[in-house]
Amino acid sequence: VNGTKVIDLDGINDYITTGTTPTYPSVNFSVEIWAKYDNLNYATSVSYIFQMGPLSNGNGGCLAFAKYDQAHSNNNRLYFHYGNNHTGGSLQFGKIEDLNWHHYVATVEGTTVKLYVDADLRGTDTAPSNITPTGRYDVGRYIDNNTYFFNGQISINKIYNKVLTPAEVLQNYNAMKGRFE
Repeated sequence: VNGTKVIDLDGINDYITTGTTPTYPSVNFSVEIWAKYDNLNYATSVSYIFQMGPLSNGNGGCLAFAKYDQAHSNNNRLYFHYGNNHTGGSLQFGKIEDLNWHHYVATVEGTTVKLYVDADLRGTDTAPSNITPTGRYDVGRYIDNNTYFFNGQISINKIYNKVLTPAEVLQNYNAMKGRFE
């Protein structure tokens, strides 16, 4: 993609892992990633873009595409899920309706989670406790049970040890969007 390195994941068994536990930022951090789906008609209900530590018996966070929720009413929603044993909560980005490249940023400040798509703030939520990831960092699958593989392309994945401001999110988006058009 215009000179940008891209990782192509097949949605079946491809993923990237740190293999060991990285040193995550404490309490206040941001995660930025560019991603493009190859297909919006997943055979499974969920496809994970990234996961920071396990959600089972942990307090990690993940960015995931959900074909539907438990009520089967929210087709093709993108959400950030956080907290222990999936009881923390979920913040929805909105509907994914195309196969274009998009810039996703999740910022976590204490218990406040903000989600941006293409520099547009899509939602804010309050977690029941601080999100403090532990464990591996995986791109393209659900760590807890090795499922929900991502079918698409991923590029420029960064973790910041600070909360990006809206101006910084916009600056990062504008600096790279020409490579993904």
